[in-house]
Amino acid sequence: MPATGFSADVEALCAAMPQMEEEPLRYLLHIRRGALRRAMDFMDSRAGQCALSPFEDETESAALAAKQGAKLIVIE
Repeated sequence: MPATGFSADVEALCAAMPQMEEEPLRYLLHIRRGALRRAMDFMDSRAGQCALSPFEDETESAALAAKQGAKLIVIE
């Protein structure tokens, strides 16, 4: 059976699109066990301003927030 599909020059498409500046991260969320829903609600109300910390240790989350110039929010 012959293949069907299409191709696109992704670099050309990206060059044609208007460049958008990325907003700086304002909040880094450190989530305690069982608090993911509350974290998602917090993120929904501040779209594009938040990120989840990849660390389980709050000290590591605080260091990452400081490095990125963001405020650490602990969600319990």
